[in-house]
Amino acid sequence: MTLREWVDARIDRNGPGECWLWVGERTTDGYGRIHRRVVNPSGDQIIYAAHRVVYEMNVGPIPEGLVLDHLCFNPPCVNPDHLEPVTNRENLRRGIGPLCGNGHLKSLHRREGPSGTTYCGQCHADQSRRRYYARLGRPVPPKRAWMGRPPKVRDAIPEVKHEGCPFGQAVPREEDAA
Repeated sequence: MTLREWVDARIDRNGPGECWLWVGERTTDGYGRIHRRVVNPSGDQIIYAAHRVVYEMNVGPIPEGLVLDHLCFNPPCVNPDHLEPVTNRENLRRGIGPLCGNGHLKSLHRREGPSGTTYCGQCHADQSRRRYYARLGRPVPPKRAWMGRPPKVRDAIPEVKHEGCPFGQAVPREEDAA
């Protein structure tokens, strides 16, 4: 089997919006990847980005100093028509797409790590939650509809304020003092 046949067997050309979805191995960000073991004494492994391999097979080499930008904002897409060679700076500028790989709005959940890399805060929280319950050996419970503490019954009862005191304390009336 040639490399082209092997790659073509791992592409689903019926994706949403004419995206060609990589159905092989993916990174945690959703990008396709191809492993190749180099024949040498150390047995090193080289990992190629699937969208770069497909682009070079169908269009040609990527110009020196440029990276491929996903115009469709869909990381598993390897359709060469959805990829454009741009500078890394331009790719980062455009990279604030509407959704992360799991469908969370980047405008709401975008976080920046200490090294300057960005990540989805909601995906990070979900992953931490799964790891926490895995360490406990328990299934992950469904998410609650409310945030923080559960509402208390007394919070639903309207509070009666006494007139006259800004702190709600009873103020003796002159009539009562006499």
